[in-house]
Amino acid sequence: MTTLWLIIQREFVSNVLTSRFMIGFVVCLFSTAAAVFVQVEDYEKRLSAYHVAVREHQEETRTWDLYSQINPKAHRKPNPLSIFNVGTEKSGADMVSIELATPIWEKEAQKQGSDNPFLSIFLSIDVIFVFKIVLSALAILFAYNTISGEREDGTLKLVLSNSIPRGVLVLGKYLGGILSLFPIVVISFTVGLVIAYASPATDFDGADLLSLTMVLLISLLYVSICYLLGMLLSVWTKAAATTLILSMFIWGILTIVHSNIATFAVAKFPPHKLQPEKEARQQIEQLWEDFKVEREAQLGEWGYEYPTSALSHIADGPVTLSIRMRSPGELGFQEFYRQTFIDFIKTEDRDDPESLHIYPVREGLSQKPVDPNAIPRFEERISYQSVIFSVGLLILFNILFLTAAQLSFLKCDLK
Repeated sequence: MTTLWLIIQREFVSNVLTSRFMIGFVVCLFSTAAAVFVQVEDYEKRLSAYHVAVREHQEETRTWDLYSQINPKAHRKPNPLSIFNVGTEKSGADMVSIELATPIWEKEAQKQGSDNPFLSIFLSIDVIFVFKIVLSALAILFAYNTISGEREDGTLKLVLSNSIPRGVLVLGKYLGGILSLFPIVVISFTVGLVIAYASPATDFDGADLLSLTMVLLISLLYVSICYLLGMLLSVWTKAAATTLILSMFIWGILTIVHSNIATFAVAKFPPHKLQPEKEARQQIEQLWEDFKVEREAQLGEWGYEYPTSALSHIADGPVTLSIRMRSPGELGFQEFYRQTFIDFIKTEDRDDPESLHIYPVREGLSQKPVDPNAIPRFEERISYQSVIFSVGLLILFNILFLTAAQLSFLKCDLK
């Protein structure tokens, strides 16, 4: 255990005292601070637009006298965690309107965009993007000469002459290298968090802080994979220069080329043939028109010319005239809230003995006064189940790379 600790200390000190550590630290720190500053400014604008939209909607709710007049709007509140990781935060709509007897694809979805030109130039650069590019490259620069560099200058033979197990040497070099990267990650992330906290618009709760902690730990797992990749290549090659060239080539493929090619391939060769939105809307509108024709034909058999004229004469029980279909547009989050609103209307209507209980025809619903405070409000629900698989892959690759490095070094020729 003492030998392992000495190897860790030696690797840590040798990395920290190099110029690449200082350069990497400065680049990562300032890149993180700049990214957070830009994202905070954009978040403040989106949050302000959200509050304005919510206030306008609250004023509108006061004009509703009856439950049959309710036309709620689902507003998606900007997530403060998007300051550190934009993700899919800015894709899809920020507001969608729900209206009885109206297909949701006929209601225009709105997006509270940002006019931040600085953010437009740098696209979606955030803390995770900085860690993905800067820290991964720094990890490889720390690891490329861990074995091949010492084998070139003869230091490796001298170290192993002290009866140090090869597996312990690899483990010590790995832990020492990761510990030398740890201050860069933690300090950069902390500075970004301080900048975010300085904004009056940000309000992180306990769940947000826990999520940020998980983001930090997952970032360390990602950096660890990059370091182990550089160390594995250092074991396989005999010259440090060869290791560096090969490592940076693979790094460029994985971080830049792969993501762009994957995006291009999916767009060019989608797994499912996508219809143009205009064509999809035309087909959906045709289905809706067919439904209305069938509805009018049914009412004609009952002897009524208009749907509303039949309401007070139907006595055989509740009647439901509805069509359910998913919107082809970027509505994103409206499905859950729409169903919640429908359930609320049906519950309120069921409790009114004077109602005709005909959904979704307005005249067939409850005509009692509405309580604006009882109308359900949209709350976004975030599921973390999809993250478990990705985190499991990161842990698995760390174990595989570390095991491969140790097994390769056991059979490594020191000449």
